[in-house]
Amino acid sequence: MKKDITKSKLIIIISIMIISFVILSIISRYVLIFPRLYTGDRITGSLKISIDNVPTDIEKCDFTIYDTGDISFHDKTAEISVKGGKHGLYNITVTGGDLDIPINIKVFQYNWHQVTRFDISADIDKKSGICELIIDESSTTDETAVMHKRHRSETAEIKDGAYTIGLGG
Repeated sequence: MKKDITKSKLIIIISIMIISFVILSIISRYVLIFPRLYTGDRITGSLKISIDNVPTDIEKCDFTIYDTGDISFHDKTAEISVKGGKHGLYNITVTGGDLDIPINIKVFQYNWHQVTRFDISADIDKKSGICELIIDESSTTDETAVMHKRHRSETAEIKDGAYTIGLGG
């Protein structure tokens, strides 16, 4: 009788160990393969523009996206989605509307499976021509599903006749 109880305990302990091992394997595999199996748009974000502290009607602007992308608008904010999936530079250019100087968002993808998300708030002072930015950015930069987050405030530089905003990495 005691031998049966000991065998039962052993079977229960081994079963718990196997189940624990399977659960840990599933979790670790998800973390390691998530970026590669991700089927959504790999570059997504929002852009809000104000001129002299007055929100601009961003729907009047024209958007040019390198690669397959989509723009939608909500509450004076542009929601940007780019399929991505290639190593290299992706450009999103905003022109027209109330903008005198275009805005060029450059997103660099260090590898094909990188996922980048961003929120950009740009305030352009027409008199001085300065474009102040508040940027929240997150991206996967290595082999895991961990999103590296970064918040920064900066002034956009005018390069090649446009305010240039660099993202990625």
